[in-house]
Amino acid sequence: TRYFMDELDKIKGPEARELRRDLAKLYVRLQKWQEAIRELELAKDSLGDDEGPTALKTKIEILVELANVHREVADARATRSGQTPGAVSEFADYLRSATELQKNLM
Repeated sequence: TRYFMDELDKIKGPEARELRRDLAKLYVRLQKWQEAIRELELAKDSLGDDEGPTALKTKIEILVELANVHREVADARATRSGQTPGAVSEFADYLRSATELQKNLM
């Protein structure tokens, strides 16, 4: 992860956003959920108020990624506690947000 952090210090814009998304994927593989969520939130926030089609598409993709990370967090917690894995409200909230943005794209 040090490589990613060093590169993020050097670059800005879309390249940094994509690098943050890649870093989030690495954190998910390492089961570092909060770090993954942080990087995805930063990637989403870097789009600002841009409502162009490309920005909306990227926001939707990031929101779906965030929803999936929250689902994985809930499933991991449920597995550790011996419960049945299932969706959580954060998962639904991010998917709902993605759906709203997708409506704006159409």
